[in-house]
Amino acid sequence: MTQQYEFHPLADKFRPLEGAEFDELVDDIKANGLREEIVLHDGMILDGRNRYRACRAAGVEPRYRNFEGNDPAAFVISVNIRRRHLTDQEKREALAQLVAAHPEKSDRAIAKEAGVSHTHVANVRKEAEATGIVLPVEERVGADKKKRKQPKRPTKAQKAERAERRRTRKTEIARNRERAIMAQLPDDIYDLLDEAGDAADEFRGHTVRVWEARAEEVVNHVEAEALARACVSAWTRLADGIRKKGSPVGNDVDPQASAEAMKAAHAQAKRASPAPVAKKRGRPPGSKNKKKAA
Repeated sequence: MTQQYEFHPLADKFRPLEGAEFDELVDDIKANGLREEIVLHDGMILDGRNRYRACRAAGVEPRYRNFEGNDPAAFVISVNIRRRHLTDQEKREALAQLVAAHPEKSDRAIAKEAGVSHTHVANVRKEAEATGIVLPVEERVGADKKKRKQPKRPTKAQKAERAERRRTRKTEIARNRERAIMAQLPDDIYDLLDEAGDAADEFRGHTVRVWEARAEEVVNHVEAEALARACVSAWTRLADGIRKKGSPVGNDVDPQASAEAMKAAHAQAKRASPAPVAKKRGRPPGSKNKKKAA
């Protein structure tokens, strides 16, 4: 090789190719030659360190070209994001550096340079802004070179305030719903529920629990029947209280009668509606396509 070059500091920010992957690159250059030129800037290698090293190892004379852009840092970052040997985390860090270098560029413009999706750039930008790597800007320049104002993002205090308002609203809705339900139930609903529950416990205590604990004991069927009837009576009083409190509007007091009334209403409407007129088949009156005589 006729000339040796040093690596540019911008290129040294990224991990070089090593191990089996570097050996594969050397073998490929030996077999096929150098396919992509090495980029120089300020007399140093800006992009192509791995290709340069592989050419030296393979004994192949590399080809060079000078960098023609205006932003060597953005160029190095954008080309290294596509490198296969970099981990996903290293690529995210490189993309964050690219966004930090040009925060005024839109997500789509940066995505076009880096060869990734704009949603991926947006996620990386959001993480970088949260950690302070990237500063938010009021305007961004899109791929069409037009400036667009960015909506102001809420602060942590504003987000907390909105979340608190949502929680308060949900709590108020739940309370109003509970009040609406309670307004339709008897005023002594809890007393009736306690009475019915006590009656059921007394019945279970005299029958099921006794039978399970001591199967040899003779059950007093008369008392068990009385407790069962008391339990039924308690639940009946609860049902009567709900029926008296409930409004007939929107509720069927007597489902059978309501069904019969609905059937009668439908029959009445059916009798009142005019019978459908049967359509005559054939050509409409005045049609020029008259049937020819046989």
